[in-house]
Amino acid sequence: MSKGNGYEKPLTLTDIAKQSGVSVSTVSRVINGSDLIGKKTTEKVQKIIAKTNYIPNDIARGLKKKASGTIALTIPDILNPFYAELIQGIEEVINSYGYSLILCNSNMNFDKEMQFIHQMVEKRAEGIIFLSTHISNPDIILKLREKLGIVAIQTDIDGVDCVDAANYAGIEEAIQYLIDLGHRKIGFITSSLELRGNNSRYNAYKDTLLKNGIAFKDEYVTIGKYQLNEGYLMTKKLLELPDPPTAIQANNDNFAFGSILAIMERNLKIPEDISIIGFDNIKMAEISNPPLTTVSQPIYEMGCEAAELLIQNIAHGPKKINKKVVLPTKLVVRGSTAPPKALKF
Repeated sequence: MSKGNGYEKPLTLTDIAKQSGVSVSTVSRVINGSDLIGKKTTEKVQKIIAKTNYIPNDIARGLKKKASGTIALTIPDILNPFYAELIQGIEEVINSYGYSLILCNSNMNFDKEMQFIHQMVEKRAEGIIFLSTHISNPDIILKLREKLGIVAIQTDIDGVDCVDAANYAGIEEAIQYLIDLGHRKIGFITSSLELRGNNSRYNAYKDTLLKNGIAFKDEYVTIGKYQLNEGYLMTKKLLELPDPPTAIQANNDNFAFGSILAIMERNLKIPEDISIIGFDNIKMAEISNPPLTTVSQPIYEMGCEAAELLIQNIAHGPKKINKKVVLPTKLVVRGSTAPPKALKF
């Protein structure tokens, strides 16, 4: 059994893959006796399986013989690299169980999302994963739960199993880091606070300022739309303030990249004139100019955990599992942060 966030769950393919240092699909092939995997790798995986007493879970694969063998996934923005990494984790796990993935790019359009859900029910999809979704009518989702498996990522729906990162702790660590550097004027740019994850990050920003005796200022918080150029537009507003911030915490890395563009447009230097922190640690964060300090969340692992949980969800039918998996975050310090100008020696 593996432990996580106050509950125990059975060992999964993902757990065995992590301990073996191989992919989920490799573990699946070893279990199924595939000739495609080398002898050395096969023996390594088999040793981990024996050591952990892992029992392969074939129940989901044959649970509904007349079902479609498909899993549906709704995402708000297919252009965001964050979701691409999540999908990679989801797809690798569900493929290892013999399922295929159907994707809906909702663009945060609830009507489009609901139309897709109805189509998936008609096509006998066995499960749906909701990703970063604002659910205006959770009762609809709970009724769907009686017909098929449902798991949410970064979306809290009462009665639905969920996978998320430690949003509050991640922002708390980032803001405290800026304060320890000497920053007292810290901006925050985000999208809708109706999403609980965003709201949690906002509360962490506000609480950490107050905990350190720093006054919270409404003008330092800008809320924009969930669009690619919003980080740029929100940062422009902050820079136009009579007393602009010396540091900005972005709600995600894409917003942070927009901030960098807006700051460079004003002929300001990062981090000499202003510091920037993102949230996600997508692959581009490491190669941006300057490399982005960001809160890293285990994106691929979140996708794997959600897929494993959905497989269990399907296997148990209408019976609710009611689990929330919260994975840890970590601040990754790179070149986009430094003490404010006046405090440098």
